[in-house]
Amino acid sequence: MIKKIKLFSLLVCLGLGATITPLNVDAGQAGLMLFPTRFVLSPTEKTVTVNIVNKGDARGSYRIELIDMIMPEDAAIRELEDGQIDPYSLKKFARISPRRTELRPDGVQKVRINIRRPKGLPAGEYRSHVKVTLTEDDLDSVERARAKENVSIQIKSRLAFTIPVIIRQGETSYRVGIDDAELYYADEKKLASPMLNLLFSHEGTRSSMGDVKVYHVDSAGNRNVVNFHPGVAIYRTTDRRRIRVPLTLVDGVDLSSGKLHITYVEKANEGGKLIAEKMLNL
Repeated sequence: MIKKIKLFSLLVCLGLGATITPLNVDAGQAGLMLFPTRFVLSPTEKTVTVNIVNKGDARGSYRIELIDMIMPEDAAIRELEDGQIDPYSLKKFARISPRRTELRPDGVQKVRINIRRPKGLPAGEYRSHVKVTLTEDDLDSVERARAKENVSIQIKSRLAFTIPVIIRQGETSYRVGIDDAELYYADEKKLASPMLNLLFSHEGTRSSMGDVKVYHVDSAGNRNVVNFHPGVAIYRTTDRRRIRVPLTLVDGVDLSSGKLHITYVEKANEGGKLIAEKMLNL
């Protein structure tokens, strides 16, 4: 009988893709990449396709599912716990196929999500996430080990990515404000990089997606960009959202005087309009 020692590591990456290399002993490494990284369906679209790509050098096994996630005010996006319900979940009228797959290196699996909007669906935005988990990092290594009567050590990676799938029904709208902005330093001597603490308010029937850009404006009106923070989302169910962004100082910028002009601008594919702005006197 084969004895195995398995160590588990869990990593969940939200919204955008990342490159992460799991560690294996005497084995190859399966990879996981998804594209596109976000879907927003028009009223007439009924199907989307997600591509799973194994960019590693070993055969991997993957689990595919639809999940709901929550965006707390002051924490990372996370999966809903058992018993929690998202009233605007897409899962009730979405079907995903396949739910499991195996991929060799450079292999691609197309995953289809079919949306059937029920009659009388109220206007608004509905969202769920496609979650893909690498459940077995190196199937070939596992199968070879099973053929031997010795002890093998395998580090099994539970790498997982999630991407949002969004539909909008009828007329939707939202309003976002920057309610508070605070400049602070991590140390009393102000030797560490300055940080900006921003509090957003949100209301409406859909989420927002935009870029945060911060300018320093001196007494003469000169403007310098001290932060660009792309892809800030605020979910429909999130009334308040707090983000912290580091500021990068350039020559001539003095944060002891002047103002900070903070803007939140909609993504170009969403319209590109100015969503919210705030001036912070220094």
